[in-house]
Amino acid sequence: MIKFSSILKESAMIFCWSFLWTSCSETPPHTSDKHPSTPAATDSNSSTATTDLQQVLAQGKKIYNKRCAICHLENGNGIEGTFPPLVQSDFLAKNLEKAIHGTANGMHETIVVNGVSYQQAMPPPVPDLSNEELSAVFTYILNEFDNGGGTVSVEQAARARQNPAN
Repeated sequence: MIKFSSILKESAMIFCWSFLWTSCSETPPHTSDKHPSTPAATDSNSSTATTDLQQVLAQGKKIYNKRCAICHLENGNGIEGTFPPLVQSDFLAKNLEKAIHGTANGMHETIVVNGVSYQQAMPPPVPDLSNEELSAVFTYILNEFDNGGGTVSVEQAARARQNPAN
């Protein structure tokens, strides 16, 4: 049984790696790195801000489904022991900038998510995600997968790409 589990994990990793290298080689059109609008504090702008946030979430969902779901799954649950979950992730809560940095540049260290160790390397995206795309996909992950909501600004994504705070 242990051997079968190991073979299943290895098969999943090979599938994800091959998918990343083949399907992600198509260059998506990059949009500008202008800061997406976030919810405004005043009522007069709230419908515009809500619409802007909905657009950012829609963009983030599209990016997630194309670039992330193959390993982390469409529902964000990942594959225990191989690909970490993004649902209610204690790692994201404590290390958001590090997660953004790892997504932009690849991550090759053991991390612990919700009490489970993950040693699988995360390759950098091919082609690169723009800061706007990183902002949108992490805003989506924070809101869609019960991580407390909120937004990641383009500026925050740009800073984390260069130097993770955690």
